[in-house]
Amino acid sequence: MQITWVVAFLCVFLQSSLAIYVKKTVKTTAPFAESILGNFGLAIGGQVTLDYSLSPRNPQLPYDVYVVIAVVTQNQLEGFYNEIVDKTVTSASTVATLCMQPSMARIVASNQGSFNMTISEDYDAEQYSVILMQCRSVSSDNPVDITVEVTMKNPSPTGSSFTHLSIEDVNLLRLFGGEGILYMLLILAVAGQFVFYR
Repeated sequence: MQITWVVAFLCVFLQSSLAIYVKKTVKTTAPFAESILGNFGLAIGGQVTLDYSLSPRNPQLPYDVYVVIAVVTQNQLEGFYNEIVDKTVTSASTVATLCMQPSMARIVASNQGSFNMTISEDYDAEQYSVILMQCRSVSSDNPVDITVEVTMKNPSPTGSSFTHLSIEDVNLLRLFGGEGILYMLLILAVAGQFVFYR
């Protein structure tokens, strides 16, 4: 019973400490591009979930935004989007170019919505990033709040559920579970010696 609790604790702790969930809100009137989640390893069967909403300060007024959310591979990130690795790009001409670059998935966000992508046999198991781009200026009188929530998860080693661990770390669940069992056996052995030599 104690072993089960230790393993369960380690699994929950490991998942919570390495969970890949990001919520980003940006108030914008000018073009920008930034990586909101970078280099998460996804295996075949892994999932990307995006929820987004655009909220103008005054919904009664027209607002002209062109927001693109792109899911890109490591190769695409390094080849086409390398300007935004570890920084936000605000140059209008650079952002306009970035908004036209290739990606694995591209969502033109309006109002609110969601998007799901499963890594199938058609894709490679590799590292993926999510990029948020506001591709043109909007009126400074009516700025827009852009909120994006991103979740990435991989199939668990047992295949019965999902885990919020990257492909590189998925098997750590088994490793830490095994270590938990070994530590419990060690504690039981030490406790047994105290009882035996009492």
